Amino acid sequence: MSKYDKRYFIVLALLGLLFISSCANEYSDFHLENAAYEKNISDIVDNKEKFKLTNILYSDVKIATLPDNTTLDRIIDNIKSAKKRVYLEVYILTEKRIIKELTDAKRRWLDVSVILEKNVLGSPSINSKAFKILQNVWIKVRYANNNNYIFTHSKFFIFDDSYILWTWNMSHSTFYDNMEFYLFWKDKKNISILESVFSDDMNWIRSIHCDANVITSPFCSRFAFEKTLNQAKSSIYIYAQQIKDPSLEKILKSKAEQWIKISMILADPKKVSSNQNIIDDFKKTDNVSIYIPKKSYVHAKVFIIDNETIYIGSINFTSNSMDNNREVWFIFNDKENADNLIRQFNNHIGQ
Repeated sequence: MSKYDKRYFIVLALLGLLFISSCANEYSDFHLENAAYEKNISDIVDNKEKFKLTNILYSDVKIATLPDNTTLDRIIDNIKSAKKRVYLEVYILTEKRIIKELTDAKRRWLDVSVILEKNVLGSPSINSKAFKILQNVWIKVRYANNNNYIFTHSKFFIFDDSYILWTWNMSHSTFYDNMEFYLFWKDKKNISILESVFSDDMNWIRSIHCDANVITSPFCSRFAFEKTLNQAKSSIYIYAQQIKDPSLEKILKSKAEQWIKISMILADPKKVSSNQNIIDDFKKTDNVSIYIPKKSYVHAKVFIIDNETIYIGSINFTSNSMDNNREVWFIFNDKENADNLIRQFNNHIGQ
């Protein structure tokens, strides 16, 4: 073997060792992350029976509704007034003004980062245009990891030390046609949790967050939904684009049998066909009232329990949303906000 052949052999051997070392590190990191995820599940299961409505914290967040012509302007103003950072995690981003303001924020040298879903159901390329525009101005934009979650369906903004969390997508029709809700506020603890969710999703780390206010899918939302609904004592008000989960349906029937008042506003079954099953299934059940608005499309995901506990977030009342997706919701106790939401509910059904 010539000296050149020996050198070639040595180089190949070194490259092979580097490759093996790299694979070993990736293998180790994968199992460490997976072990942490499983440990998180185990801790939640251990504390599951301790979950009570009384443990849910009070929060004085501000709540607003759509359709509302001022909402888009409010978000634009938040981006314009940001001094350090703008983070966005959303299922669909097509609203041109939002995209433009994000690019302008980057040109002001802000830290702008965006996470989008790559495989939107029925429209797999819908985010590609926004992705390219953001990428072209050096915004840190990334598609979510579909190996971790079926869909990344969460919806929230972080502006410096404030946040907005909502039920809608960043599309033009959202702001003018849909029935939606969102909340906004400044709170160091909740900002910290949303930062963790965002960081995990940006870095493709599978994780669970099960806080007293901020809860994510998968896993945690399932038990939190069920435990919360099961503890209702007097009333349950629901806004839902879709209800499609046997366990939740069973709980709602059980609560109705306990003479608890259940009122639902659902999306029109002509647009969400599975809702017809819910209408048919509950129409002979006492204490359950279902309303289908004729104007706005119901895309909201909200419940109000016992005129005090409120959930608002991206999680639909479906098995996939709770068990397979990345979702973020906010749950809190606030009698004043609950009363306002119930008044809006009654206005929406014409009472």
